[in-house]
Amino acid sequence: MSTAKIDVFYAEQASILKEKLFAEMISHSGKWPDDRAFLLVPERQKSDLERAYLEEPGANGLMMAEILSFSRLAQRIFAEAGGAEAKTLSRAGKAMLIQRLLLKHEGEFRRFQRLAERPAFASEIAEVMGDFYRYDISADALNAAATVADSSVREITQDKLADFAQLKDFLEAAFDQMELQDRDSNLDRACAIIENPTAYPRLDFLASAHIFIYGFGSERQLTVQERRIISALSQRVRALTVFVLSDQPGSRTLPFEIGRQSLLEIMENYPGAKFTQLKGAETQEARIKLVLADSINDEVNYVAGDIRALLFEGKYRRRDIAVGLCEAEHTPAELEAAFNEYDIAAYMDTGRNLSQSSCLRALAQILELSLDKFSFAAAMQYLRCGLTGLSETEIDAFENVCLSAGINNAANLKKFCTLEDRQVSRYEKLSDDRQIAFAVRKVCAHLSEIFTFGAEMRQERTARSKLDHMTKTLLGDGNRIFNAQTFQERVEEEKELLLQNGHEQEALNLVAAWNALVDLVAEARLVFQDERVSQKHFTQLFMSGLEGLSLSSIPLGIDRVRVGTVTQIVDYPAKVFYILGADSDNFPPRGPSEGFLRDEEREWLSRHSEAKLPQRLDNLAVTQALLTYRLEHQAESLRISAATKSDDELSLQVQSWKNSANTECVLLDDELQADARWNILKYARRGLEASQDKHRHTLWRNAVRLIEKRSGSEAKRDMLKINFIHQPGRFVLENQSYDILRPQQVSISALQRYNRCPFQYFIDYGLNLQERDIAKDNPREQGSFVHRLLELALLDLQAQLAGAKAADRSRILEEWRGQIDVAYLRGYYDQVVQEAGFFVYGRPEMSGMIGERMMQHAVNTLLFSTSSLDDGNRFYPYALEWKFPQENDPDPFALNVDEEKVLLRGLIDRVDLEPHRQKYRLYDFKRSERSNKINLVGLIDGTDIQLPIYRKVWQHAHPQMQVDASLLLFFENNAENNKKRLSHVYQAEEQYLQKLGNKVKKQKTEDLEIDTEYALLQAENSIRSIRQGFFPAQPKDRAANDGGSPCRFCTYRGLCYYEAPSRPQPPGTANIKELEALKRQRLAANAEDNA
Repeated sequence: MSTAKIDVFYAEQASILKEKLFAEMISHSGKWPDDRAFLLVPERQKSDLERAYLEEPGANGLMMAEILSFSRLAQRIFAEAGGAEAKTLSRAGKAMLIQRLLLKHEGEFRRFQRLAERPAFASEIAEVMGDFYRYDISADALNAAATVADSSVREITQDKLADFAQLKDFLEAAFDQMELQDRDSNLDRACAIIENPTAYPRLDFLASAHIFIYGFGSERQLTVQERRIISALSQRVRALTVFVLSDQPGSRTLPFEIGRQSLLEIMENYPGAKFTQLKGAETQEARIKLVLADSINDEVNYVAGDIRALLFEGKYRRRDIAVGLCEAEHTPAELEAAFNEYDIAAYMDTGRNLSQSSCLRALAQILELSLDKFSFAAAMQYLRCGLTGLSETEIDAFENVCLSAGINNAANLKKFCTLEDRQVSRYEKLSDDRQIAFAVRKVCAHLSEIFTFGAEMRQERTARSKLDHMTKTLLGDGNRIFNAQTFQERVEEEKELLLQNGHEQEALNLVAAWNALVDLVAEARLVFQDERVSQKHFTQLFMSGLEGLSLSSIPLGIDRVRVGTVTQIVDYPAKVFYILGADSDNFPPRGPSEGFLRDEEREWLSRHSEAKLPQRLDNLAVTQALLTYRLEHQAESLRISAATKSDDELSLQVQSWKNSANTECVLLDDELQADARWNILKYARRGLEASQDKHRHTLWRNAVRLIEKRSGSEAKRDMLKINFIHQPGRFVLENQSYDILRPQQVSISALQRYNRCPFQYFIDYGLNLQERDIAKDNPREQGSFVHRLLELALLDLQAQLAGAKAADRSRILEEWRGQIDVAYLRGYYDQVVQEAGFFVYGRPEMSGMIGERMMQHAVNTLLFSTSSLDDGNRFYPYALEWKFPQENDPDPFALNVDEEKVLLRGLIDRVDLEPHRQKYRLYDFKRSERSNKINLVGLIDGTDIQLPIYRKVWQHAHPQMQVDASLLLFFENNAENNKKRLSHVYQAEEQYLQKLGNKVKKQKTEDLEIDTEYALLQAENSIRSIRQGFFPAQPKDRAANDGGSPCRFCTYRGLCYYEAPSRPQPPGTANIKELEALKRQRLAANAEDNA
């Protein structure tokens, strides 16, 4: 029987209840200023209610009126009682202990053995184990439910309940062994203390205390532990006042069903309680606005712009506005970015796990990298954690190089990071950025130190020794691998950087994460034993603790927009509610997930034990109805948004709002239409300046962003943007301060690209805007791989010929050709797949059919290319992959363009010499054959000038030699005519040699010299145009049988719109005689100009 005076107030509006609550608390402090008062509230409401109470006129502070959650009340009871406090583990520490027990007793569980490999489940299991305490379910009850003979129960249910019973026994024994108490038993221990007044006389102050209870009994029923402690308090305190969100008992309205049940339960358990219904002015429904967008980006930008407009109007302060997120995994980051862009100060309380903070993510990934095997993605996640001391530019360069090199696992990455003379990737060649190699070396050096730490960790044998090594080496003062700083110094530096940039909440979160990590390490010393564990199991142990760390923060600043989940934010006294992401998947909220103990298993356990264990779907319809009711009646304005325009993707509730005559509906078009998104200059200016569809293209946006970033002064930036955006077809870069206009050296392939399309050249080489080069199987990668096989095989031949007498060379060549087969190349294949860029072909699924096919292709190529043409000359491979300009070349080949020298860069695939080294032949490997006409078209247009210029460069370096021929080596693959397509079918060697011989015979020295002169003229003109900033979107468009349009495979087609319906028609089919005449005409005109 209760001895306290019990009052119960209930109302349909939370604001009325809170107003009455504060009035009662102020009245109590006025009547009994020396008596204690305790307000019990849900943890999530504690800080807001404290602040709201202190702002009330007449409130006398919190010295004698404390606002506590039930868990904090238990701690207060222990402290006040004296001698009752006990050491406990945090939830993260308990998760580590559970993970240790799962690993230690792995073979004793029926179902839990597979969870030992999944640390994230330890926190989930810890939560279920907590439910067993909260609802008074013992190990015996679990065992009893697991052994009930009933054919309707599933075997997995019985196994899981038996495992939980055994784990509960193991857990309690472990706590006893460590002389610790389970934190989830705190309320039971506090209840026992309250019920034993003679043993704890220091709690006699409770006799004059007043307990207020607010925020419970409307969304869920009280737990068994909470009911017990309220009952115990009612026997000791003077008064107990309860506030419940409910309507009149006997009503049938759905939103208040739980509240009515709570009132009936109080009536039953406390017959003397006095009940009072509170009524205020008639409630007005909020003005509702529904915004439907095409993407989450449009949605968050609109909300941010709308809030900015409200603040400008001055009617609302930031603290009057709340944003509820229906989806809390991805939306917070999007909204935070939008708020930063629109300059909106906000406090985000989305219940993010602390493991997502930069310092804990860094530690988690370092532990992942300490394993023998890890993914490349894990390494990149570590590098991007924000604490490495490496810049984003350096990390981006490293990632691009690795992707281009085909690095995809731990072994490849470790090897790559330790290579002294690593292969330069295609990405580095294309970008021509001197800083890339430095950045890659810097990142490799940093990762190497991390890998060294991992190797040292693997040498330690016990969990405690591994923990000691990690603490000393990584978290202590002895290691400065983070850009010459310790881990703690990097955290401090990151915190200061966040504060400087105005991110106070993120800085506090980072500090909270570091402090939590320090506490977790201390708890790990208690939990970890001197048992031998593998590095994998140690990582799983510590990761389970990191996963269990949660963020509990106090709102930063008073006047800020409040952001939280929908269920959190409904308790906030906002005047304007925004609800984001209200699609059918996320609104109304579907409650917590079932977790590891499913609803049907909870129901079975409740049926076969004395306790009622709640299920996820219990009262879900009621809680959803209550949430909807509060949203509609608590604020002045309710603004709902969703990233969809389809009714099928909206819940029935949102459809009901949409169809209401009182709802304002907004369908967002693209950002070029004026709406709330225009409330910052960026979108308003873009919308006003632009009107073409191309401005929605992602590449266009990236290009403009790069122009803004790299263009220096605002005037220069604006002029460049105007030209680039509005006149791509006549784009001219007039400011001479740009590096792209002053090339000191240029590759021939870059000049060919310029001649194909100047606009494309500017994007590639001026902005370096390019898609990532990711190593994967495709025709280009296969061509590079075969090219490398050819190089290695020919180097072998070259070495054998180098010291041979002229009379022996033919014999050596034939003997070498006799051994050329797939078996001969297999050794080279195994060598090539170890090189950066070709790792992909080392995988079993690649080295089979594709690998065999490439080796067969290389065999045929080698045999054909080293065959004798029977023309009286015998040529032998002399140089392979000959790069120019050569290192330390005192006189490299350069073009003199308007009195300024420009070095040419390139790579000649192969050069053959005849025995007396007086004549040479140049070869350029190609995958497919091209006609003489197409080659000539490429020469005339300047899109195929490599071979002619190669001749000039080689002769410049070897003036004693004469050109014999320059050839494209291609090998016709007749697989198109092979219906089964089982293998490549090559033309006969005789047929091939005949074709090649005919080409050599047709080549005359005079013609070759003319082609070279014309190619150099094209190169000079191209360099001159580049210097003049001439970069129009005017590609070399040809008829289909002359090469077609270069726009077909261009990545940037959406930027210039050259292929719009109004594009110029390509010229008709070219005539070879006309092309030759045009070449000679242009040469003659150039000679006349220079005369």
